[in-house]
Amino acid sequence: MTTSISLRILRIRALLRINGSLKSVETVICSCQLCGRECRLSAGRGLEEVATGVQLTCPTCHNSADVPTAQFSAQWEEQLRRDRILIRAGINPDDLYGP
Repeated sequence: MTTSISLRILRIRALLRINGSLKSVETVICSCQLCGRECRLSAGRGLEEVATGVQLTCPTCHNSADVPTAQFSAQWEEQLRRDRILIRAGINPDDLYGP
């Protein structure tokens, strides 16, 4: 899930509505392109939902990036598609991204 922003989103954990659409974002695992650190962001700890999307902030170098809602939703859909493929292959997708 690469983006044109300076934080690369690796994994998204979100709360869903009954129809399967995103309700809110719980955590995001991302990699900072500036300092190289991989981090887990959550509300109040580098992750903030704003009117236009999601704002991510690296806890190490304080690099910040705004991800528009449309781009975030597209990354969520791509993650779901990959997860289905991995599950069919007998691999738990969460095992690939650590605890």
